[in-house]
Amino acid sequence: MKDWQGKQRERQRGKAESVIELLEELGPVPEELREKILEEKDPDALKNWLKLAARSASVEDFCFLLDRGGKI
Repeated sequence: MKDWQGKQRERQRGKAESVIELLEELGPVPEELREKILEEKDPDALKNWLKLAARSASVEDFCFLLDRGGKI
């Protein structure tokens, strides 16, 4: 069971890092936002945030949409 949990955490971390990498293409990512993304544990939220980051025009746009629920 612990091995599965470790792999799950690694996947979540990788997805969070992907969100940050996409956002960095749009501009500087504030430390507070970076921490929020890296601390997120819900895989569905991270999946939605990844899609949201891919469709955002800017980091500000991502933050605005995230504040509105982060759903696509």
